Amino acid sequence: MTSDDQGAGQAAADRAAKRFEKTAYLLGFAGLLPFLACVALLYFSLASGALVRPVGDIFTAYSIAVLSFLGGIRWGHVMPRQDDDGAGHSTGHRAGPVVLCLSVLPVVLGWGALFLPRSAAIALLLIAFCIQGVWDSFSAHFSAHFSARGGGLPRWFAPLRILLTAAVALCHAAVLLMIGFD
Repeated sequence: MTSDDQGAGQAAADRAAKRFEKTAYLLGFAGLLPFLACVALLYFSLASGALVRPVGDIFTAYSIAVLSFLGGIRWGHVMPRQDDDGAGHSTGHRAGPVVLCLSVLPVVLGWGALFLPRSAAIALLLIAFCIQGVWDSFSAHFSAHFSARGGGLPRWFAPLRILLTAAVALCHAAVLLMIGFD
């Protein structure tokens, strides 16, 4: 393979990576729309109170689904890749089993939130989103070691997670303030 072929291959890989990044940002921001819609619906229905309960339930259900998805991202990131090095050695994240165990916590916390009064559930979800966001952001910043082995998070992941976590946290805080405390 010539250096021109390698350069062309790298350019194609860079374009594909950029498309992937743009798609991730687009999907991430699109995922904020249900949160924002619920906040807006709650705000405009506070006077009548008619929609507060159902919109609060929808907000909580969507929040649980998204939090569970974030745990799944973590799970997928650390799955051992048994054949990456061609010799049958695992090239997955060394702390894989621990991270796999921790990655199910968002689902468990979300499920547990179903059994709490709404304000406590939303507060728990707010805290869980913040913790997950910090974990994901720090992991992305410190994954350079794993990038060399093919297991690192992309550089754009931390800024995306910070933006999305901040927006989701603000939505949770707004809903919590609007619905009050049970």
